[in-house]
Amino acid sequence: MLLLTVSLLSALNIASPSAALARDDRGVVIAWEQERTIAVARLDGHGEVAGPVRALGDHASSPSIAQWPSGSGFTIAWMEESSSDVRVMYSRLDGELKPETPKQLASMTYAAAVSPVLVRSSAASTWLAANNLVWQLRADGTLDRPMLTGVPASDMIANEPFPRLVAATKGFDSPGCLEAPGCRAVGGPFNGYCFPVCQISVETGYALKFMADFATVSAVPFHFESEAQPAIQSNGRDIVIAWLQGAQLSGGFVVIDRFSDLRDFDAATRQPELLGTFQPDIGRVRPDIATDGTHYLIVWQYATTLGNHDIRAALFGPTGHVTPYTIAATDADERRPSVIAVRSGSFLIAYEKIRGTDRQIIRQFVTLDGRARAMR
Repeated sequence: MLLLTVSLLSALNIASPSAALARDDRGVVIAWEQERTIAVARLDGHGEVAGPVRALGDHASSPSIAQWPSGSGFTIAWMEESSSDVRVMYSRLDGELKPETPKQLASMTYAAAVSPVLVRSSAASTWLAANNLVWQLRADGTLDRPMLTGVPASDMIANEPFPRLVAATKGFDSPGCLEAPGCRAVGGPFNGYCFPVCQISVETGYALKFMADFATVSAVPFHFESEAQPAIQSNGRDIVIAWLQGAQLSGGFVVIDRFSDLRDFDAATRQPELLGTFQPDIGRVRPDIATDGTHYLIVWQYATTLGNHDIRAALFGPTGHVTPYTIAATDADERRPSVIAVRSGSFLIAYEKIRGTDRQIIRQFVTLDGRARAMR
């Protein structure tokens, strides 16, 4: 059982899973928030902690982890709170999860900390992203200077020479004349003033953003408001982006865009494929995605009552067939899920379960034959 602690970053709406999962040639590791540190441990084939639990950081939260390009060992990153700022830290872990001395990647004010730190690896290097910046960490441990992306990424993949990032932001302000007797826009479409003098309304939208290569960002705007963030994954042939379509305070649909070329992003986003629903909620929540190379498993939190959530999932097959799952549905608050493929046809989900002042990280396997088993 893990003691519940609440970080300032959580209060600031950092959209990250409660636990990070990664896999190297020795198996799966899990990193999670524990008593204001980041704990990391290996898991055995049953999802149980196997071996020592390492602790990193101080006043730390939002872990992210990825394997080394060599296949054994990991890079882990997290965010630390101080009295004046938020620091992005990272360290490399060997096969025994022994850490190198942590290094600071960046620092920012609390107001500027709007997205989590992300770590993803490719065949040649590791990439780290935080807010609007991305860094390349080479296999020898040297770190390139940061590159400005303009995308405060909520998720990232790194199976191309340059990583691909997704984010959602307030999309646009669309002024217009309020409906009132004698109130009309001069010259047809609104051009900056109303006639006669009347109040101006401003419509705030939602924009889904995708960055495929350096300095190329595509954005698709929508006429609803939401703080929910997207997730991204790829099986090497196509890309899927999972996101919550609809006003967050009203509820809507969990959908995915599936495409293989940047030019198809706009069309896929405007006609996404339905996975399930979400209920009215608040905050910068996001789903998570894993692939075994053939199927995608998407997980998300599902609000039931104020302050209470369940965990739902959907398996998306190569032909587009969707298989829904209810992963957790108790009177406890189950939220912030993450998922990883452990082998073909088998996925491991981790999520946070809170009951009163008790906090647990639950792990649950989902296999394509429908079997599921939970552990703590």
